[in-house]
Amino acid sequence: MLFRSSRKALNEVLQKHLNAGGERISGNPFRVGDKIVNTRNGFFPTVPGPGHNEPETFVANGELARVAAVDHKVTTAQLDYPARTIKIPHGEGGPSWELGYALSVHKSQGSEWSIVLQVLDEYSGAKMVCSREWLYTALSRFTVACFLVGRLTTAAAMIRRVALDKRKPFLEELIQQ
Repeated sequence: MLFRSSRKALNEVLQKHLNAGGERISGNPFRVGDKIVNTRNGFFPTVPGPGHNEPETFVANGELARVAAVDHKVTTAQLDYPARTIKIPHGEGGPSWELGYALSVHKSQGSEWSIVLQVLDEYSGAKMVCSREWLYTALSRFTVACFLVGRLTTAAAMIRRVALDKRKPFLEELIQQ
């Protein structure tokens, strides 16, 4: 929980610095222009547009969007790849969208960024998930530069911990069925 709180706190600081002038409205955590990330697979009402006339659009966990408009009950967001605009209702089933300026390695899988700043966290919960594979995923997201922030001993411990051999995807059992 500490890591999650740290990411959320960092996102709030980044929002203030990177989108200070974004239009905002009381009761809506987002500002026009904010980068946001979906945290749960789901369907959202579609804003009709060229090639998008379906009433709902599927948005996967980890997809990023830009806030186009804010209201008391709805946030309108634009997604790329494929391009579409959705409405995010507030208060239904809890929040599934968060600020997306700072992402966890888990959320960044499948994405690519010009610059990656990776914190090598030392708290016990991070040590449970941080491994050679995790560090490789973090390092393989950048195209221009990657900065690791932390102790060299923490990075060395992550490199020594191989977690892939502990995975049990049950693929063999599924094939045999």
